[in-house]
Parts: sequence; C-alpha cells; structure tokens
Amino acid sequence: MKLDDFESVFRSSVKTPFHHAPPNIETALLITDVDNATTEDFLIAAKRFLASGHGQDIEWTTMTSEDFQEVAPVLDRVRRNPPSLAVCYRHLLGQGAKLPYSLGSTVDTLTQATDVPVLLLPRPDDEGIKLPEAAAQVMVVTDHLTGDDQLVNWAAHLCTDDGTLYLTHIEDEAVLAKYLDACAKIPGLDIDIATEKLPKKLLSMPTDYIASTVEILAKESIHENVQAIVRLGSPVKDYEKLVENLKVDLLVMNTKDKGQNAMHALAYALSVELRDRPLLLL
Repeated sequence: MKLDDFESVFRSSVKTPFHHAPPNIETALLITDVDNATTEDFLIAAKRFLASGHGQDIEWTTMTSEDFQEVAPVLDRVRRNPPSLAVCYRHLLGQGAKLPYSLGSTVDTLTQATDVPVLLLPRPDDEGIKLPEAAAQVMVVTDHLTGDDQLVNWAAHLCTDDGTLYLTHIEDEAVLAKYLDACAKIPGLDIDIATEKLPKKLLSMPTDYIASTVEILAKESIHENVQAIVRLGSPVKDYEKLVENLKVDLLVMNTKDKGQNAMHALAYALSVELRDRPLLLL
C-alpha cells in the first residue's frame, strides 16, 4: 500500500463525534411593532412555544414601536444587554410587510451584526397563519451537518420530549456534478472511481455524525425520536417539500457565512420562502 493510500484509509476512519452542550436560555427579548393587545397575545404564544421543549424559566422583556422607529435602537439594545434569544418577525416597523422577497432591515441586522440567536416567528397580523403550540417536529437545516454541534444542541433543546428531531444534510447535486465534470477533465484521474466514491463519502460523514448524535442523546436521556435525512438533491426545493410533508414546527439554521456580511444563501432563501413556520437563526 502506498503512503498516500495509507493516509487516506487512516483519515476515512476518523469520525467527528457529536458533543452535547445544551444552550442556556435565561433571557429573551421580544421585539414587535404592533399594538399592546396584539403584542401581549404574541408574547403569550411565544412563551408557550418555547416552554414546550427542554427550556427553563425565561426572563422576558419587550421592545415595542414606542421604543424604536429604526434599526439603530434595536441594535444598541441587543449589543448593550445581549439576551439569550431575540424573538421577532419579518419586516418590523411594517415596511414591506406583505412583500415576500426579504426579511426587512431589522432582522437582517440582528442576524448579521450580533451573535444573538434570533427566533423568527410568523407575523402576528398574517391572516391564516398560526404559531404552533409546541415544537414537536424540529428540523436542522444544513448542507454541512458534520461537526455542527451548535445547530443540533439548539434543535434538541427546543424539541419536545415526545417530538421528532430531523437531522438533515442535503448535498447539492448540481454542485457535485460540476466538480465531477472538472475531475473528468484532469488527465490521469480515474473519473469512474471519483463518480462512485465521492458521493458516498460526502453522505457517509453526516450519516456517521447523526449516529453519534443519537448515541449521545440517548446517554443523556434526551428522548426525541431522531430521524436522519441525508441525500443528494436540490437543497431549497427539497427542504420546502420536506417541511410541508413532515409538518415541521421549527427549522434551525445557521445564518452567518464566513467572509461576507450577507446571510448564508441557503438560510436566506428558506427564510424568505417559509413565512408560515418558526425559524431559529443562529
């Protein structure tokens, strides 16, 4: 066996384990721009939704349109006294509330300019959309699941004991095809082997990580039913179908992309499209 072959075999045997470190949600900041009665109803619904998981007593504070008329005061409040969680909805201050193409400047700023997790709920004035009473069906959304303990820990923490935790990894089939096409144009590279083994390796890593997660959660007596969804596909379209078919109550996603200020492309696309579901943006 060549040295390079031995090194590859050794590396393939190294698996990334899951580390259980549940978040500590001590404080939550509710940000709204609706009237006091609607804000109170919204607060009650948000408290009920979060209490359904493995949460503890949370100290809630509220920031309404009486406290801000632009993004700066919200950002200042969050930076000055960071809550464990910010809870809000799209298009605060009502600008573009009915437009389905963005999240609004307040949400964009909170997700990118602070490290505070944002629980994005359906707008309380969106007709026909009701906040679930519990996070019984929780889905982790990513194209890079392996080693992303933060996503899994938050999702497991917020999922109900009798709920289902979907750990997903959808590898972009179009991107894979592009790289395999490039490999086919490199002289001396066995494209048949690459075509056979690369997809398998890309999918085996998240599969092994999920198996580790199931084992660790069982040891910690976290009782969610964990389901693995690992496959090639078209991430945005596939996730939209999965969310609808599985009746997902909460999606948990990463929003920060290293090297740029804009939200991670997959997270932003789903955040815009899935207006009727709670999203946890980390």
